[in-house]
Amino acid sequence: CPAHIDIPGFIREIKTGHPDRALALIQESIALTGVLGRVCPKFCERVCRRAEVDEPIPICSLKRFPADHDLGLENPFQLEPKPSTGKRVAIVGGGIVGLTAAYYLGLEGHACTLYESRSRLGGALDHIIPEFRLPRDVLSFEISRVVELGIQVEYGVELGKNLQLDSLRDDYDAVLLAMGATQESFPELKGIENAESGLTLLREVSEGKVEKIEGSALVLGNGPAAMDTSRTLRRLGADPVTLVMTPSIDSSLFFKTWIPDGIAEGVQVLDQSLEMELEKNAPGSVICKFVREGDRGQVEANRAYLASGV
Repeated sequence: CPAHIDIPGFIREIKTGHPDRALALIQESIALTGVLGRVCPKFCERVCRRAEVDEPIPICSLKRFPADHDLGLENPFQLEPKPSTGKRVAIVGGGIVGLTAAYYLGLEGHACTLYESRSRLGGALDHIIPEFRLPRDVLSFEISRVVELGIQVEYGVELGKNLQLDSLRDDYDAVLLAMGATQESFPELKGIENAESGLTLLREVSEGKVEKIEGSALVLGNGPAAMDTSRTLRRLGADPVTLVMTPSIDSSLFFKTWIPDGIAEGVQVLDQSLEMELEKNAPGSVICKFVREGDRGQVEANRAYLASGV
């Protein structure tokens, strides 16, 4: 586990009927357990030795179980914070990094203030990852666990505009900049100007700015953002939606983790295209030409999106 969760430990606690103890173990390493239980890429399951017998243990689903159990309790679980140290920390950015930092610094007894430019905490968890993959009630519950440690939150403030780094340094014992690194990066692609941003689409859908898309669509990319974009397009009415996968370091992980849900919802997938280019065919039409395993082909659609990351 890249997050160093005690996987055998929390599974033993679940097995013996103690989901509260399981959650306590997980929360020592992960601040937003219910979130990770839904968006985790499951690196641990790839190397689970149970796969040598039949199938890997569903570690991610088991991790989600105690968090979902806690969601329905009148008195949700909370680790006990240490006594106040008298130290104050400013955290700029209320996304997953800022929230995680606030959680563990708060547990250590430090007084934290989160500065967020938007009107809600969560960052990419809130305005990019779709509701169907991360329900907002779950996200809100997990964020409340952080804030209830006594974390102060200032909304609508942006570093360099109505918030200055020098003043933060003067007012606090420490400052953490956690504004996020959500951005798309792609290999060189001829005709890239003929595509729209998948992350921008996801953000606009979450803000209620886009409710319907007609016609066919192409998505070029790999990883969860590419499939989130594809599945979102299907929900908006685009048909057909074709995902043309760009080369990936670990396409097998992508297939096992994210592809099945997309295929079940009608997304057509062309895997591991080694070369590709986009051409404007006519008004309202774009063509993606690709090469995979020595075979050349092309797909035409009304619009194209590039999506990677998240």
